[in-house]
Amino acid sequence: MRLFVREKKRHERVVDWLNARLTLIFVLILVVFLLGIGASLYAFNVQRHLDEQKVLLREDGDGMLQAMIDQQSGLRDYISSNKSVFLAPFLLGRPAYLTSQQDLTTQLQTGPFQHTLIGLSVVQETADQWYNNYALPQIQEMQAGKFTDARSDTSILNGSTLFTQFRQAMTHLQETITQDLAVYQNQVDTINLSLLFGGL
Repeated sequence: MRLFVREKKRHERVVDWLNARLTLIFVLILVVFLLGIGASLYAFNVQRHLDEQKVLLREDGDGMLQAMIDQQSGLRDYISSNKSVFLAPFLLGRPAYLTSQQDLTTQLQTGPFQHTLIGLSVVQETADQWYNNYALPQIQEMQAGKFTDARSDTSILNGSTLFTQFRQAMTHLQETITQDLAVYQNQVDTINLSLLFGGL
């Protein structure tokens, strides 16, 4: 009888031990599963944020370029015709440029875009030079009746040179945006791989 009781107790202990181990294994699997879901959601959000930034950065860069082109074409038409109606694209282009520039600056501050921030400062400098040193003086000369000065070859060449510098700065900015986005994408890919291996 005692032998039977001992065997029964030993059997119960083995069953309890197995139940405890199975419970522990189940809890560990559940924790790993939940961590895997959390890691996947994190990786998805990081990638989605990067994809959104790619679109916004390109839109803001294109917006800056288009606004400056509108200003240049409006100013050129105004100088050649002396009709103030052509100043509308110039007057609307400056606020549009500044808005796109501010949006781009805000976007660049939310990620590792050090090179792009430097490129943006060069773009701002060249755009301001064209606007302050060429466009505004040209308008003042036209409004003062100095048509010959405003339409002179020297003046036109000066404006063309300044705008070419702006275009070159914009080209360089777009290249640095692409480079910084590639570096950022590599960082995100590394995080995703680390999460994947960690989950495995």
